[in-house]
Amino acid sequence: MNLNSFDLQTIFAEIEAERARQDELHPWDELEIIMPDDEEVEWHVKEADIHKADNDIAEACGKAEPVSLLAEELNEIFAETDPVKQEAEAIQLAALAIKFVQWSRAKRQS
Repeated sequence: MNLNSFDLQTIFAEIEAERARQDELHPWDELEIIMPDDEEVEWHVKEADIHKADNDIAEACGKAEPVSLLAEELNEIFAETDPVKQEAEAIQLAALAIKFVQWSRAKRQS
């Protein structure tokens, strides 16, 4: 199944529309953003490690668990305290979410 055959521009247009909708639902520029404290960061580190171990086992068996892969990436964002590293993890989460959409569309068409 070639996931790259699905038009990224269409997916990006859908993301752009959803991003605009999210601005209306959650106006961050008007809200105080609360980031995890040290204890919560440690919890996210542990969660990311658990999901990474699960994902490694699944992939060793020739399987992938999208919910666990996405959870690993999400927790890795908040396991970091460096904003640049958090942004890199957020990009990884977004890329994996796009891959999931491509997989889902390919599966429906097969």
